[in-house]
Amino acid sequence: MTAPRRVPLESGSGSFAPTHVPKIPLTQPRPQADAHLAALVSERLASAKAELLERMRAAGLTATAGWRVSEEVRHPVGGTVWTFRPIHSREPWPGFETSVAIDEEGKLVEGRA
Repeated sequence: MTAPRRVPLESGSGSFAPTHVPKIPLTQPRPQADAHLAALVSERLASAKAELLERMRAAGLTATAGWRVSEEVRHPVGGTVWTFRPIHSREPWPGFETSVAIDEEGKLVEGRA
């Protein structure tokens, strides 16, 4: 067996290394503020999931009937969004979900999700 043949790049220097790497200023850690924000986000995530489970229960979407909660995390520009929705392997999506969004600094964003 022979080694794979290397094909040179047509343009540029042939290196994938960036020519300029911007310097990102390091901020001082803020353990108390970070812990507070983390607790708020964690609390809001638990609340959103509980809200969804209550809506599922009211709609008759039970675990014994095969329903469970799908958790999705997306990272759009400017923050992070967690989405919780009911899913079933054979039934269609019932059309409701709950979401929690935070901005780049980790602060909750109300009404965005």
